[in-house]
Amino acid sequence: MRLDEALEHILTTVESRLRTATEGDGLLSGVEEIVRGDRARPRPATPAVWIFAETANPDHGQSSLHEMWRIPIVLTPIVKSDNPTKGYSEATRLAARARSVILNDKQLGSPSLVRDIKSGRFECSAPWHNDGNLYSAVAVIDVVFILREQCKKEEGL
Repeated sequence: MRLDEALEHILTTVESRLRTATEGDGLLSGVEEIVRGDRARPRPATPAVWIFAETANPDHGQSSLHEMWRIPIVLTPIVKSDNPTKGYSEATRLAARARSVILNDKQLGSPSLVRDIKSGRFECSAPWHNDGNLYSAVAVIDVVFILREQCKKEEGL
């Protein structure tokens, strides 16, 4: 599996797990939208959880065709509230719950790729995480995965 395929699989699985947790009595019930990506777009329906990846880094102690990588995945809930206390509290609660959803499956259903998921930084909602009546918090999970490069050239590349 190439790096681009591994990253796509990880992000798609994280997104899927969070979407599933919005259903029924899931940990994220009440969340209106799961948004993936790092580009500005019209504001999503709230509450929402925004997902994006930070810089992936390899562990250079491995051989070149069998590498261990770590990628931080950022989960940022967005909550709308006219009550600042409630907005801050709800954003922090949703960040913690989104983190729990992902940590519950330590291999994202793919033991041949994902070796572990570890907690990263957690930023409770704070004054620098608000925009008018929108509030957010940040939970980061570090996905550790093994990449076995397949050196095949795709047609058209």
